[in-house]
Amino acid sequence: MVHRPARTRRPPGARARDRAAGRAGALMLKQLAAYARDHLETGDQIPAFYQRKPVAWVIALNPDGSPKQARLRTLKGEKEHRFGLPLPVPSVTKTSAISPSIGVDTLEYALGWVSTDPKAPSKPERVHRCHDAFVALNAAWAGADPDGPAAVIAAFFAAGHHERIAQPTAIGKDDEGNEIEMPTWARGDLVAFKVDGKYAFGHPSAQSFWRTQAEGRKGSGETGHCLLCGEAGQLLKTIPQQLPKHLVPGATQSVVLTSVNKPTHGFLGATDLRHAPICSDCGRRSTTALRSLLENAEHCAQADGAAMVWWTKEDAEIPVQYVMRAGGNEERRRRREVIEDLVLAAERGHEKAVQHAETAVDLFYSATISGNVSRLMVHDWVEMPLPAVRRNLGLWFDDIAIETWNGIIHPSIKKLAYASGRFIRTSVKKTGKAGEYAPFGATGADRPLRFETTLLHCALFGHQPPLAISQHLVSRIRRDGRVDAARAAVLRLVFNRHYERSGRMTAGLDENRHTFGYLAGRLFALYESLQRRSSNEYMQGRKDGGRTAINTTFKDRYYAGSVVNPTLGLRAGAQLSAAWAKRLRSDEKQKGYRIWVENEIERLHRLMEPEPDRGRHDQQMDFILGYHHQGQHRTVKPTDDNGEAADNDSPEGDDE
Repeated sequence: MVHRPARTRRPPGARARDRAAGRAGALMLKQLAAYARDHLETGDQIPAFYQRKPVAWVIALNPDGSPKQARLRTLKGEKEHRFGLPLPVPSVTKTSAISPSIGVDTLEYALGWVSTDPKAPSKPERVHRCHDAFVALNAAWAGADPDGPAAVIAAFFAAGHHERIAQPTAIGKDDEGNEIEMPTWARGDLVAFKVDGKYAFGHPSAQSFWRTQAEGRKGSGETGHCLLCGEAGQLLKTIPQQLPKHLVPGATQSVVLTSVNKPTHGFLGATDLRHAPICSDCGRRSTTALRSLLENAEHCAQADGAAMVWWTKEDAEIPVQYVMRAGGNEERRRRREVIEDLVLAAERGHEKAVQHAETAVDLFYSATISGNVSRLMVHDWVEMPLPAVRRNLGLWFDDIAIETWNGIIHPSIKKLAYASGRFIRTSVKKTGKAGEYAPFGATGADRPLRFETTLLHCALFGHQPPLAISQHLVSRIRRDGRVDAARAAVLRLVFNRHYERSGRMTAGLDENRHTFGYLAGRLFALYESLQRRSSNEYMQGRKDGGRTAINTTFKDRYYAGSVVNPTLGLRAGAQLSAAWAKRLRSDEKQKGYRIWVENEIERLHRLMEPEPDRGRHDQQMDFILGYHHQGQHRTVKPTDDNGEAADNDSPEGDDE
């Protein structure tokens, strides 16, 4: 295990506690082992030193050891079962040494088949040794339990039935296009034995025998106090089980939690776990717990080439998954309820929340990990009171709340990350469709590094987001000419956590905010709306999804420059708005809107203060958020005699 500190900056006074490299790894393993012991070891748990793996083939045996069929029965199916049926089978970390199992193993071990696949050829001599070791181990199991299924398997090999099992084949074509018979099995396929209709490896005698074998193989042969639980017991030489590579981002092989297999890796040239004593139970439990967390979407999130897992000491519910994703319709309804509860709890009182957090028993743990070949990389380890995490989540949802035409929404981090990329205005091959953001990983998507991980840390631990995030978004908004709910939510988060002294930014339109940038953004949105309403397409009732067919809009021409220098757009809007308003005077149906927008523009101009120094980052965000708030605000003003309400147009759609 290699500890690597997180890159995210932490503000002074942050509650998440950094640990030294060695201590962080030991603490993580200790809490994982405790989690498995307290919450995963139930009556239907997977036996010790067993792991769930896909079993591809089955050999069913009669009581005398003869096979019921002369061929293997396949368990391979479609989609999730294309490699076989996942079953808990005996498993320990395999090295280059020969390491057989009982009741189930690869076809090389179980039947001695030699693969002829040119991509993964077998060594015949090694395969024969592996098969002999498998037969010998199962014979030893039969000696320990003469009345169990092991005796039937031993009879199967003693009578030579394994030599008469036909290899599964299918008709295929060689390189020259000729039809040939080709094997349909792979050297890594698992084959299991069934006796009396039950898998032999699931028998109680198999579980006890295998535990003894696994402890003997992976044990150091020494007794001592475990570094994790503090109890005296048999110590391990290596961790007996591994994590599948598909669960650990970046791993190219199965991953072991900790391993010292070279003198250069260990302290004073020592190999194995000599200077990190871990007992058999803790080694097994820590791997079991981490795998369980990685497989559970409610306890794991993958982002930026790493996986973050979280859990609590008392296994309390902590809805971190709602920070990362919105989910389907039913999950969205549940998400809104949870967010409302968290925000209300955070608003009830900061002092009480902090006081309770310091005295609460339940703790929150999280680890951010990735893989490097077969090594586990620990980027971050955090231990903090659970009430503090709940409060941080409430403050997070309060800070990213943004008002749209459909009400207040709380975009997920996945949505925020998606909106941080380049917006595609016209269709370009292999980069996405027009009117969408560039897909993740696409050429020129232009997304910040570790964006999702940074925001997740802000949500859980109350960190300040780096200003580089908002600077990137402001740059993208100027180039793309688009600010939607997700982009506005990130800017509001950064503004409230960095520039709160300038006045807290609200989720929607704030009539009490009279800063130059905010009012300038509102005025720009009103000028844009006025141009749209005065266009021929709008007046004739031919709208195109809320956008008109104007070749170059007021926004297209002036928005990018106005973000940095609002006076540019305000002067142009003041000059052009007279002509737009004049066109509306000929349309009696829009009289109410024209009167309202003219009065609103005049009112906002009267509220504006002298122009401050231009170019400051907080003023740019102020302008963008003022523009978005005005565009998303639904106003219903008193109407004239024709009864038309003055509803403001929304230049952008809203999405969660």
